[in-house]
Order: sequence, then structure tokens, then C-alpha cells
Amino acid sequence: MSARAASDSLPWSEAHSGHVPCRPVRPVSSSDVKPGVKRRALAWAVLVVILAVVGLLSPATPASSADCQTGPYQVQAEKYLGLVQDGVNSPADCDRIKSFQTDNGISPAAGYAGSVTYSVMTRKTSARARVGYCQVKVGRAVCVDLTSQMMWIAQDGKRVWGPYAIRSGRDGYETRTTWNRGGDCRSRTSSGTADYCKVFRRVLNDWSYAWSSPMPYAMYFDGGIAFHTADRYIYSEPGSHGCVHMLPNKAAWLWSQFPLGTKVAVFGRKPGT
Repeated sequence: MSARAASDSLPWSEAHSGHVPCRPVRPVSSSDVKPGVKRRALAWAVLVVILAVVGLLSPATPASSADCQTGPYQVQAEKYLGLVQDGVNSPADCDRIKSFQTDNGISPAAGYAGSVTYSVMTRKTSARARVGYCQVKVGRAVCVDLTSQMMWIAQDGKRVWGPYAIRSGRDGYETRTTWNRGGDCRSRTSSGTADYCKVFRRVLNDWSYAWSSPMPYAMYFDGGIAFHTADRYIYSEPGSHGCVHMLPNKAAWLWSQFPLGTKVAVFGRKPGT
């Protein structure tokens, strides 16, 4: 929040001209003011007092509700968030929707329940129902569900973080699943009985020479396929060229959670591929 500048002690014309008056000004006495001017000044003073009192007594409209409009998926958002399902975007509802949007990297986070917000809620619900599809049942693993376009962290088969959005490979550049990949997937042709890969290389600020694009927080787990953030809004299409794009507001934390050797399970199929 920006600080409010203190008001100048000198009149504006003096304070901003770079100098102060060069000679004193004679004080004005009450006898110098005409009666008509006095009456008008008194009337203005009374009006200012009345307006001030009215302003103090009238309830102020919360700033957070001033720009909150009711979106086409208001009832669905209320149901997902456990709010009263009345279809009215109250200030409290708006704040909850804004919080959800901020947490999930939805822009703008204005409390408007539009199509992107509803889609993310639907995908998160789908992902929670698909936790059992993650092939790693022992230890810690990163689960990537191509079907719901969500990722989460699991411990011994139970979800302990997420799900949060990802963007996988577009049609023709599909992100490979880890079914029968053998655990060590440095080669794209690796195979074995283990249904997961492992993070084998990490570069904090990498660069894709093939696609001339930055790859912040790159964590490679399958040949040239890596987790990383992208310079495009994660909810825009088309998909990646095979990598798994992470939410920018989660990337730094995920970087701290994915050391070398972290198991990665990729399953499902991205819609439209």
C-alpha cells in the first residue's frame, strides 16, 4: 500500500514555486471583512459540519465490494466454496472468490465467477476423484493428471498438497506418461517395471533453445521434459511442447520440494490430444 504524502504547510502556489514570500503579509482583521462575506462564510462552515456528521453516521460501502459483479457461475462457485447458494455476489462471497482466484493464479482476481474460475473448480474436483490413478503408492511423489490438467503431491498414495493447475503438451507434442518407464527416464525410450520417473536435473533459470523461451524453475524428469513456469498465462491454450507448466505463484515452493530423485507419476490424457 503506498503511503499518502503529507500535505504542504505552505499554500500550493508557494510550496511548489521553490521559494517563500519575500515580505510579511499584514494580518486581516474581522473589521476588514464585509458583513455579507461573513454570512456566506458562516453558511459554508455550517454546511461543512453537516456533511461531516452525515459522512460519519452513514455506513461506508466496503471497498472490496465496489467492483464485485455477479458472474454466470456464481451459484456453482458458492457451492464449491461452501457458501450460501443464493446467486448473489455479496461482499463476503466476493472476497472468498477473490481468494480462490489469487491462490489458483486466475487473473484478474476480481471476485467475478466466470468461465475460467468455474473450469478450475471443476478440474480440481475431478482431480480429487482421480487420486487413485497416481501409480506411486509408497513414499513421496508428484502426481500429474493429464486428464484434469492438475498436479498434486502424494505421500504413500494420499494427497497431501494440491491439486493445482498445470498445462501439459499440446496435440502433437503430448507429455509422455510414466507407465512402464522404469524410474530412470533420462532417455525418452527408457522402460522398466516402475511406473514413474525421477527428477534428474534442476536448473533455476534455464532456456529452451529449441523454442526460444525461458524455463524458470526447470526440473527435468523425462528426457527433455521438465516442470517449469512459462511466459504465457497458464489457462490459455494451446498447451506446451511437452513440458509441464506450473503455476507461477507455486513454482518457488515446488522448487524447494522437488530435490533430485523425486518420483514423478504422469497419467491420463489431455483433452483434445
